[in-house]
Amino acid sequence: QSRDWDSFTFPYVFARRARHYKEAFGATDLDIGHVVAKAYANANKNPYAQMHTVTMEAEWAATASDHNAHFLSDPDYRAHIKQADCTTFTDGGSAVILATSEGLERLGISRSQCTEILAYGHSVAGLGRETDPTRLTNMARAAKVAYDDAGLSAGQMQVAEVHDCFSINELQHYEALGLCGWGDAPKLLTSGATSIEGRIPVNTGGGLLGFGHPIGATGVKQVLEVWRQMKGQCGDYQMPNTPTYGVTANLGGDDRTGIVMVHRNCA
Repeated sequence: QSRDWDSFTFPYVFARRARHYKEAFGATDLDIGHVVAKAYANANKNPYAQMHTVTMEAEWAATASDHNAHFLSDPDYRAHIKQADCTTFTDGGSAVILATSEGLERLGISRSQCTEILAYGHSVAGLGRETDPTRLTNMARAAKVAYDDAGLSAGQMQVAEVHDCFSINELQHYEALGLCGWGDAPKLLTSGATSIEGRIPVNTGGGLLGFGHPIGATGVKQVLEVWRQMKGQCGDYQMPNTPTYGVTANLGGDDRTGIVMVHRNCA
């Protein structure tokens, strides 16, 4: 049996998620457009971001045009993804140093320069299994493991980095990480809670949508971004309150691999 080429691509996968999420929870293209607008606004404050000089309004991101085209051929999902919903692949690298307390002593690095990975959750799901397009159930399992092992709750997180490879994925991460209830992500976003000045800032440096997506470096870069926020090194996109706890969530495939880490700012 032949299959259309679209069905083998990630835009197809996340267009499917966008369609079913909208149908299940009443979300709109404008709700999803606000994800893109926030990402670009944060990137505009980050000199390292690929989209540092590019502006994006939610209404423009939500509206198809010659410069923001639908590009899938599949008639069921074509209307549910546009160019603005996609990250741009880019070059980049990121690195962290992992050390024990004894290692820090040998390196001559004080704990006040560090953040601690309190716990992590790693969950995988079979490639051939059908996914629930309305939610990231595998990522939610990883988050529960991480929170439980850290002895903390989602409500105690003060900053988050999530894998916004496509705009719908940021909304679904809010829910999988327990930052809001299922279907409540658009409300959380438009309330301003996930902005740099909000209760739980998400993707403060622009995320993948605004910063760029150098595939293999993105998970490590999430850890670095949380470290930079906790150490007050983010310049124009620095949060007003220094966070004590943060969470990172890195996704692989169509919610087939989930890595969630809980971080603490060392005094």
